[in-house]
Amino acid sequence: MLHKLQNAAPAAGILSSKSGFEQLESYQMLRTNLLFSLPQAGCKKLLVTSAGAGEGKSTVCVNLGMTFARTGSNTLLVDCDLRSPSLHRYLGLSGKLGLSSLLAGMAKLDECLVATPAEHLALLPAGILPPNPLALLESPVMPALLADLEKRFDCILFDTPPAALLPDALAVAKQAHGALFVVRQGESRYGEINKALQALARAQVEALGFVLTGSRAQSRRYHRYSAYYGAR
Repeated sequence: MLHKLQNAAPAAGILSSKSGFEQLESYQMLRTNLLFSLPQAGCKKLLVTSAGAGEGKSTVCVNLGMTFARTGSNTLLVDCDLRSPSLHRYLGLSGKLGLSSLLAGMAKLDECLVATPAEHLALLPAGILPPNPLALLESPVMPALLADLEKRFDCILFDTPPAALLPDALAVAKQAHGALFVVRQGESRYGEINKALQALARAQVEALGFVLTGSRAQSRRYHRYSAYYGAR
């Protein structure tokens, strides 16, 4: 059962009926390319992360989830940022129960899943901020929870803290089929990107592709691809 907790309008940058063709096409292309790297059968699990804060990973996570959902795939967004969650705000939702509540044994799954404005798209919010985020994400409850979610959804997208700053992303990445890396033009630093990619590699997590955000390209043709770069 999905709860409906609409609180406000979705944030700017989130796909809607008013979104331009170029933005929609960019995310559709990203989804198509990722499908070549994700399992053909069963639930697809994808980590969405970045090297630093403010690079647009949460916006990409929400919009990519909407793009999967528009094809009829039952899709779930999981806010794994138990330090500074944002997915509920981006979607104009509220909800105190969430992932932390489940991992701490304080709630049941059906109490925490939230319906979003988009058909076939659900959200598992972060929940109440815990004093020990990493310990919760590394809890043995996490694999059991994901096993249950895999039975309910065709695709699961995990939004995590920046991989170069905190180990939380790596704890979640081990549960995913791969990672999508978000880079912001003119702001992301090579050293931090390299540090994050090395951390993912040590955890044996494959970076499936990169998304470039914040492009200020003047060319119309280039702008079409500014939300997508390098998925393989």
